[in-house]
Amino acid sequence: MPRQHLDNLISRLHNEFSPGFTSPEQQRLMNELQLHLHNSSDPAPADPSPRDTANALLESLEVEHPQAAAVIREIIETLGRLGL
Repeated sequence: MPRQHLDNLISRLHNEFSPGFTSPEQQRLMNELQLHLHNSSDPAPADPSPRDTANALLESLEVEHPQAAAVIREIIETLGRLGL
């Protein structure tokens, strides 16, 4: 169940932004976070950890995008429940 919740949160995060609304760095971090949610049959992505990526994205967005920051905080909590 937490895995499905995490997938839903990532979708919500992407829906918070229209194309061009994020900086290239924020878009890179969102894409990197999504890569961490790969199928278990795929090889694991390289560091940084999904939690490190989410924290970097949170720092980047929390002042200008409080709603997206709230979604990222929930992602971080869910990653913790999944042991990631």
